[in-house]
Amino acid sequence: MNTTAGSKVLETNKARSNATVVQKLIDQSAIVLAKTSMSELAASYGWLGYSSYGGQTKNPYNLKRDPSGSSSGTAAAVAAGFAPFGLGSDTSGSVRGPASVTGTVGMRVTYGQTSRSGVIPLSNSFDVTGAITNTVDDQALVLDAIVGPDEGDVATLQAT
Repeated sequence: MNTTAGSKVLETNKARSNATVVQKLIDQSAIVLAKTSMSELAASYGWLGYSSYGGQTKNPYNLKRDPSGSSSGTAAAVAAGFAPFGLGSDTSGSVRGPASVTGTVGMRVTYGQTSRSGVIPLSNSFDVTGAITNTVDDQALVLDAIVGPDEGDVATLQAT
């Protein structure tokens, strides 16, 4: 699948491999359904959930409102019932913000607990990869699957 980070400039960018967290899920029998829209390059600049590649993501509970933060497409898809969970990246609220306005569960993990390999970060020294789910139990299941060290991301080498 193309990895665009929501940017029209990257519309033909093909990932050479899955992100580590995605591969961990696949290795545990998860089925990848799709990629979702996000704020362009994980930066909102006042346009929460907007990207030049995918346009404006809508909040499924109120189409006149945005679903907040750069992981907006993930939260909107989970809230709309398209999938039981999705992944996002969080620099300073990009998982938690969308979860808070879509009635889903989002948690910022401790830096270094999940790999960012294969993720286009806004800030390499702050970004973490997390999940958005419908329930706390699902959040625990997904995090159990994706937490751990990754030789491709030195920040995770102390993760347990």
